[in-house]
Amino acid sequence: ILFVGFVGGLTGFHYQGPYAIRLTNISSSAYYMLAQNPILYASDGLGAALEARGQFEGSAKLDVMPLEKAVSIAQEVLGQGAVFPYPEYPFVHERLSAPGAQFRRSANVLMILVEGLDRRFLNKTVANIRLTPYLDHLREDSLYFEHFFANGVQTARGLFSTFCSYYPRQGTAAMKTRYMHDYVCIPSLLREHGYRTEMVIGYHRDINRLHLFMSRNGLHQLFDRSDFPPGVDEIGMSASVGKPDGALLDLMRTRVEILRAKGEPYFLAAMTIGMHHPFAVPLSHPDVQILKAEPDGYLAALRYLDLELERVLTGMKRDGLLKDTVVLILGDHGRHEKVGQTDFEKQAGHFMTPLFLWVDDTLREPGTYRP
Repeated sequence: ILFVGFVGGLTGFHYQGPYAIRLTNISSSAYYMLAQNPILYASDGLGAALEARGQFEGSAKLDVMPLEKAVSIAQEVLGQGAVFPYPEYPFVHERLSAPGAQFRRSANVLMILVEGLDRRFLNKTVANIRLTPYLDHLREDSLYFEHFFANGVQTARGLFSTFCSYYPRQGTAAMKTRYMHDYVCIPSLLREHGYRTEMVIGYHRDINRLHLFMSRNGLHQLFDRSDFPPGVDEIGMSASVGKPDGALLDLMRTRVEILRAKGEPYFLAAMTIGMHHPFAVPLSHPDVQILKAEPDGYLAALRYLDLELERVLTGMKRDGLLKDTVVLILGDHGRHEKVGQTDFEKQAGHFMTPLFLWVDDTLREPGTYRP
């Protein structure tokens, strides 16, 4: 009886077992983390770590540059009189030149992470259709980084590097195996300075252990597919991919309205999903319908995303919801698929995401903001 009760307790008395706990709709990041079973999660992380180590050690004659040498070379490239004071964060450095721009008051931060956003597909025309007219226009009013690269080819790696300014580890992503570790991340830094920190996604909260990792590293609240209004259909043939990007951006706007009403500065991140295979997006616009006939499904998904970004961000700016706000738009990584003319281009394309940094007029200084 004791043994049966023990096994039943491990499963949480639910037909999905421990997995049901991870999918529980607990909006508070702190309470969600406390609700988890530490023994189950410890064994889960240990299993992933052992699996990753086996994969890495099994790689035949993998020629890896020693970490110390790689760091030394990178610091030389960044050099130019820079000082690197933190050994654990070897790329954080103090420049001897003039300091960067500073805002006179706390600025809100809106970060839009686009699944698989590849900068090689911006400013392109296919089938007589401009793929990204809105982003192309936004580029002219933003600080745009011509040679920005993601630091990972998977979402878990890209988010980890973007949020925490740290390189991803070999093997299974750190977000999956080290979700209970403390890092120096954007949400935690801003939270210490009085910011409300939130994130909205269109899929469920347990993917890549996202909720546990982010709640450990500064996030107040995560909103996932269970927090969307009733009637929002799922995308994908099996109805299991997630919510469409248009609905996600609408939820992002709703959260901005609520956060602004509270009167405190906020950090809000939004992560799209529509440009992930199988590129299932609503055929709500003639351009998307035409591009859907193209062999590459990425094109229609990119056009749909650009349309939705234009609709939501233009409306937010018109209604004053972007006042005192910095907007960052970037990809978690480049394309998953190997696209390019040469082997090098096909590999590099995984990392070639753009970075837009747009600042509202209320925060601009003529001498420091030059799009």
